[in-house]
Amino acid sequence: MSSASSLSGSWNQVLADYIHNPDRHAEDIVLQTSIVTVIRDKFAKAKIHLLVLPNSYIKNLSQLRRNHISTLRNMIEVGESLSNDYQNKSKGAFSFRLGFHAVPSMQYLHLHVISEDFHSPALKTKKHWNSFTTDFFLPAVEVLMTLEEKGVVDIDPAKYSELLKLPLQCHLCDETPKNMPALKQHLEDHLGNRQFET
Repeated sequence: MSSASSLSGSWNQVLADYIHNPDRHAEDIVLQTSIVTVIRDKFAKAKIHLLVLPNSYIKNLSQLRRNHISTLRNMIEVGESLSNDYQNKSKGAFSFRLGFHAVPSMQYLHLHVISEDFHSPALKTKKHWNSFTTDFFLPAVEVLMTLEEKGVVDIDPAKYSELLKLPLQCHLCDETPKNMPALKQHLEDHLGNRQFET
């Protein structure tokens, strides 16, 4: 195996290691049950950014089948419960979105639970931004409904990848910042002096 392919393989195993070797990642694991493991995203794109992983391996959305419905439902329930807890701590200052990247960077199904402040030094590129604020980000409940109705979740990678190239636009208003620094300043204006307990 070449060094490049070895790196790719190890990268795809990163999330699985949280499940199989939780002691190595105690600081990053928020919750672990018999069905799911919840971790903090190491490259969080907001003040709160969690990943909900199924303990039983599912590669991506395209591999979901009807027998995964209960697992997916549990992932969403856990994500909603955690986001509600954080909302209560912040006294409703921030809202959350729960969903999946249509074309994820890591091949282990993971549900994003992310606060909509998008305040993070790791949020650096237009691709980062558009992956959470365009239709590239598939709402978890809609994914579940699709799976319940059709028994599969069809993903066209080419279609969704084009969404990452869209111009920047604020997710809270119609502002279209010219670049990421301008977007970040604009987001600061929205946030104002709100405090968020993490």
